[in-house]
Amino acid sequence: MSHFMREAIGWVTIALLIGTLVFFAPMRSRRTIVTRRIVPVSAPTAWEYVANEPIPGLISQQADPADPLVTNLTLRVGWPAKRVVTARLRTLASEPPTRLVQRFDDINGRPMPYGVDGIFTQDLEPVTGGTRITLGFDGELHQSLQVLILRRHQRKFLAKMAKSLQGES
Repeated sequence: MSHFMREAIGWVTIALLIGTLVFFAPMRSRRTIVTRRIVPVSAPTAWEYVANEPIPGLISQQADPADPLVTNLTLRVGWPAKRVVTARLRTLASEPPTRLVQRFDDINGRPMPYGVDGIFTQDLEPVTGGTRITLGFDGELHQSLQVLILRRHQRKFLAKMAKSLQGES
């Protein structure tokens, strides 16, 4: 193997290590992540979808008898989705059909894992030709990879919503 090839392999290895550190290294920072999309339906129709669309992996959900603003969820999580967890989802604000603000209180009776602690907002605004949906997260994340995963989930939710509501316009 030539000297040039050994040096090139060395630089590629260093680049991969740096890339791995950027995505997986712990970082503790406050982040705001926002994703928007316009769907061709009225705000009340979009609200029905946002308020009633089940969370991925949802097994069951029931209102907490002690606190009417809390919903107890049982979810299947992980990849593949084998682990079953319980979570408490607190509604901080609900202003149908324009705004829903929620926060996970805990999972399995413990604080949120990996530092994912924040507030999830869903804003609906009537615009010409439909409704602008804005999904937001404002909170603390511990890894850069969590930012990418959260953005991906927001985009997938909005794409699924637009596709399922297309026939209702």
